[in-house]
Formats: sequence, C-alpha cells, structure tokens
Amino acid sequence: MNIYNRTQPLLAISAVLAMVLGASEASAANLTAATTQSPTIGKVAAASGSATTNFPLSDSGTLGTPSGGGSKVSGTPKQAIITITCVKNTNCQSKPVTITITATGGSGRGAGTNLSSFTSTASPTSGTVTGTSTLVLPSGIGPKSTTTNSAVAVDVGATFPVLGDTASSATTGSWTFTISASDTFGDSSTPLTVTGTATVEHGLSVTATTLSFGTIASSAGGGAVTYPAGTGTLTVPADTKALGSHSLGSVSVTGEAGQVISMTVTATTMVDQSSTGVSVTLTPSISPGGSQLIPGTAGSAGTKTFAVGGNFTLPAHTVPGTYKGTYSATALYN
Repeated sequence: MNIYNRTQPLLAISAVLAMVLGASEASAANLTAATTQSPTIGKVAAASGSATTNFPLSDSGTLGTPSGGGSKVSGTPKQAIITITCVKNTNCQSKPVTITITATGGSGRGAGTNLSSFTSTASPTSGTVTGTSTLVLPSGIGPKSTTTNSAVAVDVGATFPVLGDTASSATTGSWTFTISASDTFGDSSTPLTVTGTATVEHGLSVTATTLSFGTIASSAGGGAVTYPAGTGTLTVPADTKALGSHSLGSVSVTGEAGQVISMTVTATTMVDQSSTGVSVTLTPSISPGGSQLIPGTAGSAGTKTFAVGGNFTLPAHTVPGTYKGTYSATALYN
C-alpha cells in the first residue's frame, strides 16, 4: 500500500509535464523564406574607364538611369520576389513581423562591391521602405489561422554597382544578399541567400579628329559649302575658291565586338575667332550611317570608325577670319 500511494502522485506529475510540453510545441511559430523570382538588371554596358556605374533597380522591376558612365543595353530587368510564409501560427500571422535584408558580397563585375539602397514592398500586407534594409509588417503576414499557412510576397529592388572596364574584364556580375523574417516572439526564418545578376559588355569610348574645310575665299554672292562624309568631295559656290588642304574628320568608337551601335553627330556653330562674333552653322554628316556592327571577336573589345563631314551656308561678303566650332559625337548600343 505504501508503494502504491507514493507512485500515484509521480504519475500525475508526469502527466502534467507532458501536457505542458505539448502546449509549448503547438505554439512554436514557423517562418520560412523562399525565392519566387531572382533579380537581374539584364545586359548593361560598363564605364570604359575605372569608374563604377550604379544601376538602380526599383522594387517594381524598373531600371532607372545609371550614374557613373555605363548604360543600359537590353534585356528585361526583374526585381527580386521573395515569399515569406507563416506556417499555421497566429503569432506571425497577426503580430508584427520584421523582414531584414543584408548585402553580403559580389563577384565578377560586382567584385568588391555590394548591393545598396534597397527598396522593398510587401503585398498583400501593406509596407513599403526605401533606402533601408528593414521592412516591418505591423499587422503580421496574414489572416489568423491555426489550420492554414499565410504568406506574403516581398518585392525587393536595389542599386547594382558595376565595375568599369579597367577595373574588371569579367563579362558578368553577380551580387548576393540575405533575407530573413522574425516576429516579436523570438521566432525567425533561416536566412535565405538571393543572387542578382547582370551581363556586362565593354563600355563605349569615343575619340574624334578635326573636320577641316581648309581655306575658302570669300565671295560677293555666298552660297552652300558641302563636304559629304560619304564622298569626301569639297564643293564651294561658283564664285568662291577652295584654297589649301582640307580633310574629313573621324570618330572612332571602341566597345563590345559583335554588338550593333548607332552614332549621331550634332550640329554646331562655327564662330569667327576674331572679335567680330560672326558665325555660321555647320550641319555634320557621318559615314557609314545607320546602325553599325563593331568588328572583332565576341567578348573582346573592337573599334568602329566613322568619317565626319558637313555643310554650311557661306554668307555673301563673309567677314574674313578663322571660324571654329566643336561637334558632339554620341554612340549608343542598339
């Protein structure tokens, strides 16, 4: 009888402990993070020198204007989309959840740099943050339920720094960041590593030489002076004479071999270098025109050269002098 009486309370205590442990396990929150869409800025051109170009990608997938000498080329930019799931628990479904984003490194054209200036938006739960790595969802992840999961999609954008041509010869760049979620009860997801990518081409660099019309004798009648880039033949008005030597200008564009570019040259004003202030307007021409392929082996640098000519109207009784101006040449990847 004595043995029986002592054992009974021990059994009762064990049963109570089992009930307490069971209740604790049932309340444990389960937060997970998974990649729905990996971010990319598509194909871009680096700066031709050593400068780093920053490519801003919004959390809606829009690639903004880069700064630093590089440019957008092609491809479809995409923001990161991360799904945060709360597994059948009211703690993370209805109480504040903090989503933390941390840049961790880069490689290739992203070597030595990190993603920066994060922007993030969570839907359907409201929450938008710009310029920070922490997004707080004040009302949790979703509808309160112990029988179904709740999930929220987090759109993440960032600024992608791309190293210049002389800083790296890599043809791709990648950047990584981690994202995790935690609630106020001390539960958190395992940090998820997300990788952003870009295809990087050589930057475009442009060099130019002088377009010279030589010496032209002034006339009483004036008229059109033409020097087409395609033919290289200088033509002056009938009562005017071209004296001395003249030469077409040239523009050389160095960039990614095998890629197509477009070249434009803008009009300029040639001003008498004496104190008269007299000027004529030069309308330049280039040859070949239209879209042109940069020659060379794909993946290496190549150079395409264009001839530059132009035309202007020589006024009657033009004031003698030396007329000079500066034309602007711009090359872009198609």
